[in-house]
Amino acid sequence: MTLHVPGKDIHCESEEDDLYAAIDLLADKLDRQVLKYKDRRAPRPRGAAQEPQAK
Repeated sequence: MTLHVPGKDIHCESEEDDLYAAIDLLADKLDRQVLKYKDRRAPRPRGAAQEPQAK
């Protein structure tokens, strides 16, 4: 299966003897990859990684 998203194509494969098991495994793999893609694309607040400066 290939999922086209802005800036990337997400691809995953699954082989099982049972069709429904293969689809379930494929959905799990795709879910993990989409979450990772969304996490990378999420805007981060500016200065969140910096520690506050002492005065």
